[in-house]
Amino acid sequence: MDKPGSYSGFYAVFAPNLGSANQLSEYPIRRRLHDHYVTNRFPAFSDPRNDLRDSDRVIRYARELFDDEQPRRAIELIRLAIEEDQTQRALWLALIELCFLHRDAPRFTELILAFVAEFAHDPALPILSAMRRNLVPNDPAMGNSPELHGLPNWSVPAGSAKNDVLQRQFHAHLHHAAISHLSRI
Repeated sequence: MDKPGSYSGFYAVFAPNLGSANQLSEYPIRRRLHDHYVTNRFPAFSDPRNDLRDSDRVIRYARELFDDEQPRRAIELIRLAIEEDQTQRALWLALIELCFLHRDAPRFTELILAFVAEFAHDPALPILSAMRRNLVPNDPAMGNSPELHGLPNWSVPAGSAKNDVLQRQFHAHLHHAAISHLSRI
């Protein structure tokens, strides 16, 4: 990954407001205002302090927003959750994938640079390079990046992906049963 100011250009790096959660706990009025904003903007989160730390729930809700053509709200929700707890790797990856799907090259680039700073030796880095190469093919910094052969589905909750596999197996079984039945006729 290149760094800000490298040959490929300067990118404003997403730095989550890491003091946000600490500042909010020190200032009860700020915490109440923040929580009120989150509950009004995202009604599924009645207790933002705890709900935003549930990465599966945040990802599921953000993906629903994204699929309902509300990508900005989906991205905002995940950013708020990262500010609440920046160590949630799954949230970072889901946010990066949503920015990729939204084809937002500047925000995507800023996020992967911040991800590299937070998770320096993460096994997802080659996939991120391939995604960046796909999104910004003319960037000379990505010339040696691998090709993207499919999206990793970081923004799809784990249970949902499992259901997709079960549905495919079920349909394959139905198809096999139908063919068996037709061959006996």
